[in-house]
Amino acid sequence: MKTNSFSDSILYRSAKILSGIFSILPLPAVLWIGRRVGDLAFWFYPRRGEVAYANLKACLGERFGPSELLRVKRRIFQNLMQTAAEILRFPKVNRAYLDRYVTFQGLDRLEAALKKGKGLVALTAHLGNWELQSFAGAARGYPSHVLAREQGFPKANGLLNRYRELTGCRVIHKGFMTREILRHLRSNGIVGMLIDQDAGKNGLFVNFFGRPTSFAKGAIAFSLKTGCEVIPCFARREADQAHHVIEITEPLRIPRTGNEEEDIREGLQQFAYRLETFIRNYPDQWLWLHKRWKSSPTRQIAILNDGKAGHLNQSLGVGLALQKVLKEEGKEAKQLSQLDIHFKSRWHRLWAAALSLQANRRCQGCLKCLKFALTPSSFERLVRGRADFVISAGSAVAPVNRILSLDNAAKSVVVMDPVLPSASRFDLAIIPEHDHPSSTPHIVTTAGAPHPLTEERVAFETSRLSGKIGKIKGRVLGLLFGGETAGVRWSREDILAMVEGITEEAKKGNFEFLVSTSRRTSKETEALFESSWKEEPRCKLLVLANRENPEGVVPGILGLSDLVVVTGESVSMISEASSIAERVLVFLPGDWKKDSKRDETLLRLSKSGQVVLTGPAQFRELLRKTFQTKGRGLKLNDSLRIEKGLKKIL
Repeated sequence: MKTNSFSDSILYRSAKILSGIFSILPLPAVLWIGRRVGDLAFWFYPRRGEVAYANLKACLGERFGPSELLRVKRRIFQNLMQTAAEILRFPKVNRAYLDRYVTFQGLDRLEAALKKGKGLVALTAHLGNWELQSFAGAARGYPSHVLAREQGFPKANGLLNRYRELTGCRVIHKGFMTREILRHLRSNGIVGMLIDQDAGKNGLFVNFFGRPTSFAKGAIAFSLKTGCEVIPCFARREADQAHHVIEITEPLRIPRTGNEEEDIREGLQQFAYRLETFIRNYPDQWLWLHKRWKSSPTRQIAILNDGKAGHLNQSLGVGLALQKVLKEEGKEAKQLSQLDIHFKSRWHRLWAAALSLQANRRCQGCLKCLKFALTPSSFERLVRGRADFVISAGSAVAPVNRILSLDNAAKSVVVMDPVLPSASRFDLAIIPEHDHPSSTPHIVTTAGAPHPLTEERVAFETSRLSGKIGKIKGRVLGLLFGGETAGVRWSREDILAMVEGITEEAKKGNFEFLVSTSRRTSKETEALFESSWKEEPRCKLLVLANRENPEGVVPGILGLSDLVVVTGESVSMISEASSIAERVLVFLPGDWKKDSKRDETLLRLSKSGQVVLTGPAQFRELLRKTFQTKGRGLKLNDSLRIEKGLKKIL
């Protein structure tokens, strides 16, 4: 309390001194000082600057590039400080000054509303020098009661209110304001209200810059109660910075259907449309520094795609988990925006990684490093969109995630060890146990890899696939064959052992099987599958992905199969299978050496009973034993840990 009182006294005395100085100086000098103070605030008030830039990019990113948005942001600070300087000159301002520097447009609309004898509400926003509207209006013979929020500094707040009331206005605060406002309206008075800031859960949501936005409903409610007109009025600063125009627009056409909430919503929507139009015309004159969409229920999730299907699936899996968590919090992200990342070369990618180590909040609006490293089309799409969350998988695009999340003031989520920059630079890192990550609050460790297969998706694709291939009697085996990767090579003998094992055991064990390859499967392997199983009656489905790859086949196979055989080169594919299928048999090459991080994961999953590992030599025997095992296998489930980590960053 002592600190607040001391700060209040300092602020009060400083304002009095500056008011005296500014009253002596000529107006151009005062405005010049205001702009220079705005420049200082632009550099030394980064938190509000981040909010302003993120808001600007979200609303005007399709129109302005990063450098243009930065210039708009700087002018916002300049306009705000010019407004403060002008307010401090109010004691010197007289009618002649106002006649010279303030022009009203649409006063006839004000007169027409007052002739009805029911008063009016002047709705406005933090545009231009908004304080001049009531101040100059009262000097012109239109005094108003102005609703104002009390600040945390009583002395300074009192001084500001005295300045506001110099020409005949009256400032009213919360408490008895409803009774005071109704009394004033019924005496045919004017009430001024600023309603462009977030109204939280107490407001009503209408569309504003393409997003549901909470607006205070009091002004429209007063109109429905008293019959008064509601007239949006907006102030703007002219190019010379000294002159102002106050535009009094047409009254809102508020319906009176008897459904109060919907009538208020319609009135607020009309105001939001007008305000948005005005802001688009004069973007540097609105107070973008406020977290205007804090209570908006919608969020935008950006998924960075490095071109690797496994990495994309992991990112999509986290994105779906985030959608679920947001829904539980009463918010939504209707779609995951996929951004394809293409570097000009490997050296450009390394350059971006090196520069990301130095990335900080000061980089917002720059993005020169990304422009240098990425292809033009990739960069253009990246900078034009908005994001509240940025998700990526793999070290290649982790630097882009870091820089883009800073630019959007967004939460950053990285899957797998990002290497450069380190995991500590991200809001949340989801890293497999085989990477042995440090135990910190912002790191979630997983046994497998995240994936996008939900129970609902699997059930849908299972039903759809079943309709295509017909009803299957008895047990079903599913085979998901990947391809060769670093450290995993399939010999013809390995593949023949698998083909012969499945074919013979299907005949002996009386089961049918479904097969799908992947884009990574070699043409030779697909040819072998085709020659072996195309005419095999027990093979109910043979999908050769390099020829045709129908959507939804993999989750359909997982849902229909009693046992799934999956090749062991892809942790992503194994994670999908072991979290959905009843039992999983992981097929490994004959020369498996157990020396990679992937193999560490497989051994851990095998030890925990979530998969059974087999090579070509033991395949038929383990296939038979696994099929004969009763009951369900232990399913992999990393989702709870991932969702818990995501909740922490909301």
